[in-house]
Amino acid sequence: MLDQTDITMNHGPWGTLPEDLLDRVVARLPIHTLFQLRSINKKLNSIIYSDGFVKLYTENWMEMQPWFLLTTVGNMVCTFNLALNKWHNIPLPIVAPRMRVVAASSSLLCFGDQIGECSVLSVCNPLIKSVRDLPPMLHVRLIHKLAILADTGSKSYKIMVAGEDGYPPDDPYVYKLSTEVYDSTTRQWTMTGNPLPDAKFGSDPGVWCNGLYYCITEMPYGVVVYDPDQGVWSDAKAEMPKFLATPSLVQCQGRLLMVGKVLSRATTLATTESIRIWELKHATMEWIEVQKLPGRLYTAFLEPLAPSTPIVGVGLGDLVCFTTHLSPHAIVHNLATTSWHRLPTNSLFPSDRNFHMLGFAFEPRLDLYA
Repeated sequence: MLDQTDITMNHGPWGTLPEDLLDRVVARLPIHTLFQLRSINKKLNSIIYSDGFVKLYTENWMEMQPWFLLTTVGNMVCTFNLALNKWHNIPLPIVAPRMRVVAASSSLLCFGDQIGECSVLSVCNPLIKSVRDLPPMLHVRLIHKLAILADTGSKSYKIMVAGEDGYPPDDPYVYKLSTEVYDSTTRQWTMTGNPLPDAKFGSDPGVWCNGLYYCITEMPYGVVVYDPDQGVWSDAKAEMPKFLATPSLVQCQGRLLMVGKVLSRATTLATTESIRIWELKHATMEWIEVQKLPGRLYTAFLEPLAPSTPIVGVGLGDLVCFTTHLSPHAIVHNLATTSWHRLPTNSLFPSDRNFHMLGFAFEPRLDLYA
């Protein structure tokens, strides 16, 4: 393994290598090593941001496994590298106050404010420090749902935002939801169809699955779908499991899954009976139970938590990862082998993480710009 303190690009064998050969050597380093080394060497840092190197690195690491990403308030995100079984910190650019990561796709993160009024979003690829402030949204000022979808082939992305014009001046219970979409190829927002007028969007960030965006609604729980090609929303009309609490949608290789708690009874004094995973069968629009968290993991991980504690779920290939803001642990279920295991304790993540914590799949790519 390379000793970071001994590496200099201007002395010894590194300094005598032709630039194209140096690019090829550096391009074979794992990305976590690459970004550890760039912080101690200016020459390596300049190499990383060249167009030729980005193309070469992308060709070498085309099949790089996504990481499990957690984000909360603050100027960093924490990612779990499954190949190394290790957590990494990724510093974030400084953005406007109250802005935080609210959506992710591939290596792009979208910043916004879902607590107060927000008219401008930012997008960044934190690995290459590519940042863009988007033009103001046309109408939305209170964001209910936001999703970004990156196209790694065309190196473009779209952002869908559903929300309100602002705080209603008279009756806070009277509001009108609208939807608009930003296209990075035109760098413009356009209006599209309205969401369901009575949708009560929950805290789950939603997922893209087979070209459609799915998200949880509350009071009562349900699922609504956004079709970006048609620009319309519809009710999935899928009956939710009984005594369900704090559900989170997960996408695994084209399968729409849901992680959630099952309560002992539907009352305010209910306790959490179990954590389960369901899959939506589109032919019948039924949620079919796939797995139940084993008792030993449930007792150690989730039994002490309140029924209202939200679950953060993420799909990575055949893996379903989930955690909560009140635990430093994360549980992983392998759909292919039906096995369960715990990830190492996340000692890097800030101790003040709160219920605004979100989880996403993150692809460590250098070739996708904001």
